[in-house]
Amino acid sequence: MGKKISCFIIFLLLAALISSPFWPWKDWAHTVIQQQLAKRNIHAEFAVDNIAPGILILKDITIADFPTAFESFEMHYIPRELVSKRLQILDLSLRSKDGEITTQNVEFDLFRPAETSFVLTVRNVPLDFIMRLLTSDKAKATGKVSGRFPLTLHRDKSLTIDNGLLRTDNPGTLVVAPSAIPGDNDQVELVRAALGNFHYQEFSLEADSGKDKKLSMLLQLRGNNPDVYNGREIKLNVRLQGDLLETVQQSVLSISDPKRFLEQK
Repeated sequence: MGKKISCFIIFLLLAALISSPFWPWKDWAHTVIQQQLAKRNIHAEFAVDNIAPGILILKDITIADFPTAFESFEMHYIPRELVSKRLQILDLSLRSKDGEITTQNVEFDLFRPAETSFVLTVRNVPLDFIMRLLTSDKAKATGKVSGRFPLTLHRDKSLTIDNGLLRTDNPGTLVVAPSAIPGDNDQVELVRAALGNFHYQEFSLEADSGKDKKLSMLLQLRGNNPDVYNGREIKLNVRLQGDLLETVQQSVLSISDPKRFLEQK
């Protein structure tokens, strides 16, 4: 599933290649995008709503095996920059029924590796989408999250996060499959049991990459499982670690040191 994230980047690059002021080019643009996605084993359905110099709008986007559908992908950029082989994005948004992911003022060199920094802003995105994406469908959730992810795309194509944060303002539920939590001891079993049906009152996810470009995430939860500890409130601190680029490509995060997760009130 993680490979589907590459759709986001592919749409950016194809916009620079197929922009045209003529409406008849919509069908051709649709065909080109689908062909490029198919080469990466990504199968998507969408409608090209508008394509012209400086704008690309796709509607009704569904991607095979992806946990959510998107109402639209919209990008505005400066066409004249394409002459110098740069893609300068003024604003970009990926919207679903419930929320959106946006960024602004991003510049890519289309042919030469260059370091690029930008911020992804997340507003009211379903937590279920985030958790399924990060755990290869081993977790599901209710509720919505908002926050921001400052990202840097490096010359070696690695991707790093600098103090990213997502949080939810309302209660919800989180269910994590036991296979997503490695280890074999009493503490691990308690964590597995708690996350089997966790009703959270607070949820936050912090993300940061170190100098070695390894992604570290801290998942902080406060709530209870009605079937564990007689339903008493507990706090969970779950540290997720992995290589970010590998995560984007494979959607796999491992949980480290589970014995320190659990705090009981």
